Amino acid sequence: MPFDQRILRIPASALVVTIGAAGSGKTRWVQRNFESEQILALDDFRRLVAGSTSSWDRQLGDEAFDLLLVALDARARRAVTTVVDGAFLLPERRRRVLQLAAQHGRATLAVCFRVPAELAQYRNREGNRVLPSKVLREQVRLVDAFDAEWRHEGWTRVVFFAHEDTDLLPVVRYELPAALPHPGPYDVIGDVHGCRAELDALLDRLGWAPPTDDGTRHHPDGRLAVFVGDFADRGPDTPGVFRRVMAMHAAGTALAVPGNHCLKLLRHLRGKHVEISHGLDATLAQLDAEPDRDALAARIRAFLEGLPRVLVLGGGQLVVFHAALARDAVGRTDEATYAQTAFGVVRGTDENGFPVRDTSWTEGWREGEGEPLAVYGHTPVREPLRMHHTLNIDGGCVFGGYLCALRFPERRLVMEPAHAVHYASPKVSWRGVPTGA
Repeated sequence: MPFDQRILRIPASALVVTIGAAGSGKTRWVQRNFESEQILALDDFRRLVAGSTSSWDRQLGDEAFDLLLVALDARARRAVTTVVDGAFLLPERRRRVLQLAAQHGRATLAVCFRVPAELAQYRNREGNRVLPSKVLREQVRLVDAFDAEWRHEGWTRVVFFAHEDTDLLPVVRYELPAALPHPGPYDVIGDVHGCRAELDALLDRLGWAPPTDDGTRHHPDGRLAVFVGDFADRGPDTPGVFRRVMAMHAAGTALAVPGNHCLKLLRHLRGKHVEISHGLDATLAQLDAEPDRDALAARIRAFLEGLPRVLVLGGGQLVVFHAALARDAVGRTDEATYAQTAFGVVRGTDENGFPVRDTSWTEGWREGEGEPLAVYGHTPVREPLRMHHTLNIDGGCVFGGYLCALRFPERRLVMEPAHAVHYASPKVSWRGVPTGA
């Protein structure tokens, strides 16, 4: 593989620290590989403390570093992937970063830039930041000292770069958390919203065996159904959908993540105040009509409480969530990330008062060898929507659209047209499966 196509894979939520002399190419590489929101630059904290970086006294450096650690601690606690852009030539500063990472259980990656003093000084002159030769050679000596001592410092991983052209250095991609052991194959199914008849018809199309006495459905080839959430609201048979999905889940033939409608129902079942709207009224009326209402509600609550927000499957080749998730946020468990997996990212409303979805989070999901496909739903689309290496399979079945399944790893789409318009909405202006599907 050509050198400029090499990939450096790092764990999401890791703390990355650059080590190198001034002019070694650290900042250029960092800015090429990380979003600005992921970078903590020591020079920025110098400016916060002193108003500039022209003064390089030891006290300023220590105060700026202490301030940086406060920000780094908050980010590590929230499992935010962070790269710290600085020289980090002093062992004591590296030790303090490693201690902070250990407190929060974060992986640490040291990226060390080893270049000759002459090349570093040439780059410094280009940037109008010339250091005395004595100072620069001492920095290069400290880099060499790190090369001799890093094995005793406790880093998760250390990488050395020595290529003269920073643009030819490996690019960063994020490792995913450990995948669930079921190898697949999978049938990933979009938002059901109480459409139990369409769900069973879609499973029929996919070759699943008829339900057993307890409601479970199995596939003769050992396929696993994977649901992107939102089983409840608006459709005619939310209890039937839950019974089918919960039976399959208990039998090990299905996995699922919750959607925003699932979480709203869960809050209600927990006795929390929620607004009875957007189809929840229909769900509650259907539950109240069930002869085993209390027992069923308890089962639904326990089921939803046990669901993960994100599924990593197929040896890391498939990631399933409900609404939105940045590539480097896989594995994070903070409230903001959880909210995005369920509700997506909204940037205002349109002229009709409907939310405008921000899809910029899809940009981090890149195509390429070894890169996972992200599959989700939440927002009805006229036909399955591919953006970068993500796929939205919410066909708006409850609105008269279609219920969609992605067969993985075959990457083949199978669709069941809605049997009726169960819930009219101006957001969905189409009916049935896409033309040519």
